[in-house]
Amino acid sequence: KEKNKIMGIGISLPGIVNDISKVFEIGTNFKLFSQDMKVIEKVMELPVYLINEGNGGAFGEYILNKYKYKNIGYISIDTGIGAGIILQGQLYEGENFKAGEIGHISIDFNGKECSCGNRGCLERYCSNTGLLEEFNKVFNLTLENIGEIFFKELHKQQKGKEILEKYVINLSHGLQNFILLFDLNKIIIGGEICNYIEYFHFQEELEKNIFNNLFCKDKTILSFSKYGNESNLIGAGLLPFKELLL
Repeated sequence: KEKNKIMGIGISLPGIVNDISKVFEIGTNFKLFSQDMKVIEKVMELPVYLINEGNGGAFGEYILNKYKYKNIGYISIDTGIGAGIILQGQLYEGENFKAGEIGHISIDFNGKECSCGNRGCLERYCSNTGLLEEFNKVFNLTLENIGEIFFKELHKQQKGKEILEKYVINLSHGLQNFILLFDLNKIIIGGEICNYIEYFHFQEELEKNIFNNLFCKDKTILSFSKYGNESNLIGAGLLPFKELLL
């Protein structure tokens, strides 16, 4: 009886998804490829709506901000880094649903190998996975989540400060390229890292490194999500109403 009130199931996934064929096409961080999601529709007997994590965040933030910003870039920092793009009030997913893969922009052509086959990808340095990898290597630890970095006060030690300084510089390069490419009027950073922005003056340091040239001057376009790593889930939950809301 209650099931009749459910419009559908929205699923946010970190990778390349095809909502038409209902396939999770590329999930490099989970080593999943061509995963058919139609089985969920069959089992639940409800329509399933798929969306990339970054796109879900952008869609969610666009609605949550009450349509205030017509051109939004949402940066999802998680096990990888992705982005969602709203242009003129419409979600831009690209010809093959691959728009917004900012995490695979190379910031070091001779850098770390990435699961995508490229070298020096942004997400190898600035995703939660990349940040943990660096702290574990430098401090010889086995941290399992980024919260431990701050709860153990590793960010206050000189080596920790240096890691975070490089982290901010690397992320700034990626975000600056993103801003220059799309000329957006709002950039929102989402993910677990939002819970720790005060621990190392994250926003101030990003602003200093991004808005330092003729093309990038307006610091007010950058903000952190109030919803942490939940914007994409909110966006996914709104998918059954996507056409109506947009």
